[in-house]
Amino acid sequence: MNCIRRTLRLAFVIGLLSATATPHLGAQSNDGSFTDRIYWGGGISLAFWNYTAIRIEPLVGYRITPKFSAGAKVMYEYLRYERFGGTVDSHSYGGSLFARYRFIPQLYGHLEYGGQNYERIDASGIEERVGYPFLLVGGGFVQQTGRRTSLYFELLYDVLQDEDSPYDNGGPFITVGIAVGF
Repeated sequence: MNCIRRTLRLAFVIGLLSATATPHLGAQSNDGSFTDRIYWGGGISLAFWNYTAIRIEPLVGYRITPKFSAGAKVMYEYLRYERFGGTVDSHSYGGSLFARYRFIPQLYGHLEYGGQNYERIDASGIEERVGYPFLLVGGGFVQQTGRRTSLYFELLYDVLQDEDSPYDNGGPFITVGIAVGF
Protein backbone atom coordinates (compact mmCIF):
# COMPACT_ATOMS: atom_id res chain seq x y z
CA MET A 1 0.00 0.00 0.00
CA ASN A 2 2.75 2.50 0.96
CA CYS A 3 4.83 1.22 -1.96
CA ILE A 4 2.05 2.09 -4.40
CA ARG A 5 1.65 5.54 -2.85
CA ARG A 6 5.37 6.23 -3.12
CA THR A 7 5.53 4.94 -6.69
CA LEU A 8 2.63 7.15 -7.79
CA ARG A 9 4.15 10.15 -5.99
CA LEU A 10 7.54 9.57 -7.60
CA ALA A 11 5.97 9.22 -11.08
CA PHE A 12 4.11 12.51 -10.60
CA VAL A 13 7.27 14.26 -9.37
CA ILE A 14 9.33 13.07 -12.31
CA GLY A 15 6.64 14.23 -14.73
CA LEU A 16 6.37 17.60 -13.02
CA LEU A 17 10.15 17.99 -12.98
CA SER A 18 10.28 17.34 -16.69
CA ALA A 19 7.73 20.07 -17.26
CA THR A 20 9.39 22.64 -14.96
CA ALA A 21 13.10 22.05 -15.58
CA THR A 22 13.39 24.50 -18.45
CA PRO A 23 16.59 26.45 -19.17
CA HIS A 24 14.92 29.90 -19.17
CA LEU A 25 14.45 29.94 -15.37
CA GLY A 26 17.84 31.53 -14.66
CA ALA A 27 20.69 30.52 -12.40
CA GLN A 28 20.29 30.16 -8.65
CA SER A 29 22.00 32.87 -6.64
CA ASN A 30 22.72 32.75 -2.92
CA ASP A 31 23.34 36.50 -2.57
CA GLY A 32 20.69 37.75 -4.96
CA SER A 33 17.59 39.81 -4.42
CA PHE A 34 14.70 38.91 -2.12
CA THR A 35 12.91 37.04 -4.91
CA ASP A 36 16.07 35.08 -5.81
CA ARG A 37 16.13 33.67 -2.26
CA ILE A 38 12.53 32.38 -2.34
CA TYR A 39 11.90 28.75 -3.19
CA TRP A 40 8.65 26.84 -3.56
CA GLY A 41 7.40 23.38 -4.33
CA GLY A 42 5.68 20.54 -2.54
CA GLY A 43 4.25 17.13 -3.08
CA ILE A 44 1.14 15.26 -4.05
CA SER A 45 0.40 11.85 -2.61
CA LEU A 46 -2.08 9.41 -4.14
CA ALA A 47 -3.11 6.04 -2.76
CA PHE A 48 -5.70 3.67 -4.23
CA TRP A 49 -5.89 0.35 -2.46
CA ASN A 50 -8.40 -0.58 0.25
CA TYR A 51 -9.01 3.15 0.53
CA THR A 52 -8.52 6.30 -1.53
CA ALA A 53 -6.19 9.04 -0.25
CA ILE A 54 -5.26 12.25 -2.02
CA ARG A 55 -2.86 14.61 -0.22
CA ILE A 56 -1.65 17.99 -1.48
CA GLU A 57 1.16 19.76 0.39
CA PRO A 58 2.56 22.97 -1.17
CA LEU A 59 5.45 24.80 0.50
CA VAL A 60 7.27 28.11 0.26
CA GLY A 61 10.66 28.89 1.80
CA TYR A 62 13.25 31.64 2.04
CA ARG A 63 17.05 31.16 2.03
CA ILE A 64 18.22 33.33 4.94
CA THR A 65 21.86 32.34 4.32
CA PRO A 66 23.29 29.98 1.71
CA LYS A 67 22.97 27.10 4.24
CA PHE A 68 19.93 28.06 6.37
CA SER A 69 16.33 28.50 5.23
CA ALA A 70 12.87 28.69 6.76
CA GLY A 71 9.37 28.41 5.38
CA ALA A 72 5.79 27.25 5.66
CA LYS A 73 3.61 24.41 4.38
CA VAL A 74 -0.13 23.92 4.11
CA MET A 75 -1.79 20.54 3.74
CA TYR A 76 -5.11 19.12 2.57
CA GLU A 77 -5.96 15.41 2.51
CA TYR A 78 -9.07 13.63 1.27
CA LEU A 79 -9.73 10.05 2.43
CA ARG A 80 -12.47 7.64 1.33
CA TYR A 81 -12.75 4.22 2.92
CA GLU A 82 -15.20 1.55 4.07
CA ARG A 83 -15.90 1.41 7.80
CA PHE A 84 -18.70 0.07 9.99
CA GLY A 85 -20.69 -1.08 6.95
CA GLY A 86 -20.63 2.26 5.11
CA THR A 87 -18.45 4.56 3.06
CA VAL A 88 -16.64 7.34 4.92
CA ASP A 89 -15.44 10.56 3.26
CA SER A 90 -12.96 12.45 5.42
CA HIS A 91 -11.07 15.72 5.04
CA SER A 92 -7.90 16.75 6.92
CA TYR A 93 -6.30 20.19 7.04
CA GLY A 94 -3.02 21.36 8.47
CA GLY A 95 -0.12 23.73 8.36
CA SER A 96 3.43 24.01 9.62
CA LEU A 97 6.56 26.12 9.86
CA PHE A 98 9.92 24.56 9.04
CA ALA A 99 13.65 25.26 9.10
CA ARG A 100 16.35 23.54 7.06
CA TYR A 101 20.12 23.58 7.38
CA ARG A 102 22.32 22.32 4.56
CA PHE A 103 25.33 20.45 5.86
CA ILE A 104 26.58 19.97 2.31
CA PRO A 105 24.80 20.99 -0.92
CA GLN A 106 22.97 17.63 -1.16
CA LEU A 107 22.23 16.88 2.52
CA TYR A 108 20.09 18.92 4.94
CA GLY A 109 18.62 18.72 8.42
CA HIS A 110 14.92 19.51 8.83
CA LEU A 111 12.84 20.71 11.82
CA GLU A 112 9.08 21.30 11.42
CA TYR A 113 6.39 22.32 13.89
CA GLY A 114 2.70 22.35 13.01
CA GLY A 115 -0.75 21.01 13.53
CA GLN A 116 -3.35 18.98 11.71
CA ASN A 117 -7.13 18.69 12.04
CA TYR A 118 -8.91 15.53 10.91
CA GLU A 119 -12.28 13.78 11.17
CA ARG A 120 -12.31 10.82 13.54
CA ILE A 121 -15.19 8.32 13.57
CA ASP A 122 -15.70 5.93 16.47
CA ALA A 123 -17.31 2.46 16.40
CA SER A 124 -20.79 3.91 17.02
CA GLY A 125 -20.45 6.14 13.93
CA ILE A 126 -20.07 9.42 15.84
CA GLU A 127 -17.89 11.89 13.95
CA GLU A 128 -15.71 14.49 15.61
CA ARG A 129 -12.99 16.82 14.40
CA VAL A 130 -9.72 16.33 16.25
CA GLY A 131 -6.65 18.51 16.16
CA TYR A 132 -3.14 17.56 17.19
CA PRO A 133 0.31 19.16 17.16
CA PHE A 134 3.44 17.58 15.70
CA LEU A 135 7.18 18.24 15.77
CA LEU A 136 8.98 16.55 12.89
CA VAL A 137 12.74 16.09 13.10
CA GLY A 138 14.95 14.50 10.46
CA GLY A 139 16.70 15.29 7.26
CA GLY A 140 16.74 15.00 3.56
CA PHE A 141 18.67 14.59 0.37
CA VAL A 142 18.29 17.06 -2.49
CA GLN A 143 19.46 16.61 -6.08
CA GLN A 144 19.43 19.50 -8.51
CA THR A 145 17.68 18.47 -11.74
CA GLY A 146 17.71 21.76 -13.65
CA ARG A 147 19.00 25.28 -13.32
CA ARG A 148 16.54 26.06 -10.48
CA THR A 149 14.67 22.79 -9.90
CA SER A 150 15.49 20.04 -7.43
CA LEU A 151 14.14 16.67 -6.43
CA TYR A 152 14.17 16.02 -2.68
CA PHE A 153 13.70 13.02 -0.40
CA GLU A 154 12.94 13.49 3.33
CA LEU A 155 12.82 11.13 6.27
CA LEU A 156 11.12 12.67 9.34
CA TYR A 157 9.94 11.48 12.78
CA ASP A 158 7.27 13.04 15.00
CA VAL A 159 8.95 13.44 18.39
CA LEU A 160 5.78 14.75 20.13
CA GLN A 161 3.61 11.70 19.32
CA ASP A 162 0.45 13.43 20.59
CA GLU A 163 -2.28 11.08 21.85
CA ASP A 164 -4.77 12.46 19.29
CA SER A 165 -2.44 11.82 16.36
CA PRO A 166 -3.79 9.19 13.94
CA TYR A 167 -0.23 7.88 13.50
CA ASP A 168 0.66 5.28 16.13
CA ASN A 169 4.43 5.31 16.20
CA GLY A 170 5.54 8.81 15.13
CA GLY A 171 7.00 7.82 11.79
CA PRO A 172 9.03 7.59 9.82
CA PHE A 173 7.33 9.93 7.38
CA ILE A 174 8.87 9.67 3.93
CA THR A 175 8.35 12.44 1.41
CA VAL A 176 9.51 12.77 -2.18
CA GLY A 177 8.88 16.15 -3.78
CA ILE A 178 10.11 18.93 -5.99
CA ALA A 179 11.28 22.45 -5.28
CA VAL A 180 12.09 25.42 -7.47
CA GLY A 181 14.98 27.55 -6.20
CA PHE A 182 15.89 25.29 -3.21
